[in-house]
Amino acid sequence: MTMHRQSKESLARRVAAIAFLLCLVLPHGGARAEDRVASFLSIPVDVAGAGMGGADVARSLSGIAPFSNPAGAVARRSGLGLTHGIWLAEQTVDALTVQLPLQQGRGGLALMGRMVRHASVPRFDAGGARLTSLEPNDLSVGLAYAARLGRFRVGVGAHYLQENLDIAKGTGFAYDLGVLMDVGPVRLGAAGTSLLGSLDYEGESYDIPQRVALGASFRPGWREVELTAQFSDRRYGDQDVSFGVEWTGLRGALSLRGGYVALTESGASESFSPYRFGFTVGAASLALDYAYVPHETLGQAHLIALRWTGR
Repeated sequence: MTMHRQSKESLARRVAAIAFLLCLVLPHGGARAEDRVASFLSIPVDVAGAGMGGADVARSLSGIAPFSNPAGAVARRSGLGLTHGIWLAEQTVDALTVQLPLQQGRGGLALMGRMVRHASVPRFDAGGARLTSLEPNDLSVGLAYAARLGRFRVGVGAHYLQENLDIAKGTGFAYDLGVLMDVGPVRLGAAGTSLLGSLDYEGESYDIPQRVALGASFRPGWREVELTAQFSDRRYGDQDVSFGVEWTGLRGALSLRGGYVALTESGASESFSPYRFGFTVGAASLALDYAYVPHETLGQAHLIALRWTGR
């Protein structure tokens, strides 16, 4: 019996190590700015994580966690998450997550969908007469599967992507890989999202915004506080280090969050304010998340999420 347990733990360590290394070595390097597509994948969906500066790859698991790390699909109870956000430049984002436990809580399956709507663009004919406006929108639909292997959680995900510019449409697939490991009060996480994916427009293939993130969360002796830190490397030249803090009180009915993002290399997100804020109100089975993400020139972004967890 002891030898069998040691064999399972050894296998778990090997699988987790392979997943961790793949997150690091799979290609996610720079792409030309003119080739950028599917930028909607960079809009955060995990609202609680967004309020902590985006340091979400290793934070406490929630019903929306698989968007940030597919290893977060491990669940002991069923869950449902609904996200709505008013993003920058008149964009709105809506997302749905359904989380199902498997293997008596040792695994989980998450179904995920996301739609982003952009501001309409007026069109005119050669004579100046107004035509039907363009209504660009983006869509991703996917699933994630994760399993608990000893102290590790390992997850994989796949998404179908569609970018509709009204006059042209791009489609493709993207894949996620992640791992979580608990070491006492510390949780370590690594995830690669939108890996090995691309969008195809009329036979032309374009890179999508991949992200590789390494992070940690820590709950000190007083468990009402969680601290997070994360390094993220994105395809389009953005590298940042983010930090977050969360305090939970009133017997779990209220959580307050704050975050700070330090860019280590200037890129597309350099105009965002480095400070983020958020909170959660609710009970154990039903909670409302809010996050505030200010931008220096395009205004403020507001994200909300409603999360339900079964008993």
